[in-house]
Formats: sequence, structure tokens, C-alpha cells
Amino acid sequence: MSLTSTVEAYFAAVDRSDLAGILATMTPDCVMHYVRAGERYEGRDTGVKAYFEKRNAGVEKSWHGDFWHVADVPASRVATRFVVRRTDKGQPERRGDNVNIFEFDGTLIKRIHVWRGLTD
Repeated sequence: MSLTSTVEAYFAAVDRSDLAGILATMTPDCVMHYVRAGERYEGRDTGVKAYFEKRNAGVEKSWHGDFWHVADVPASRVATRFVVRRTDKGQPERRGDNVNIFEFDGTLIKRIHVWRGLTD
């Protein structure tokens, strides 16, 4: 699987609220860093898993797409710009234009740096 295929598999699992599928794209020591919020979730089976359990409980539906990837294969990094549409339970849909930077160990995601831009 290519690095960009892994990124898209990750987002597809997020949109399905498929916790096992999300975690399967990550290394055991994966870290998610929400840069603007200053939040970090460390460890695939601890911090990252807890983050997605909470997220999945509150999200009614989400869609990530219109991907624009820039891959640096020798350095095992992918920058992805994408559109997101998300509806939290009891809330109207929000849309955003986001950027994530993914760092890999082999074909698995080791770090995700998130710049979230939900606008409405």
C-alpha cells in the first residue's frame, strides 16, 4: 500500500467510525497533535484510541475528501489538504478546509499533525 493510500484508508475508517480500521493504519507509538489547539494524543492503544472513542460517540456522520496529497516518499511524509463535512449529534453540519501532515514508519502512520479549519 502506498503512503497516500494509507492516508485515504485512515480517513475512510474515520468516516465509518471504524475504530479498529483507524488503529490498523497506525504504529503502536502513534501520536496525534492538534497543532492550533495544542492537544496531543499519544499511543495508538491509549491516547489515540481514547480520542477516537470519544469522537465516534459524538459524531453522527463525517466525510473527508477532495484530497490533495504531496508525498515525500524518501522521508516517509505526506501532506494532505482536504475538505471535511461533519455533523455532531444534535448539531448542524460543519464544513472545513483542513491540512494534515502524516509521518510514517514503513507503511503505518507514526504521527499526524492536524490543522483543523471547520468554518461553519
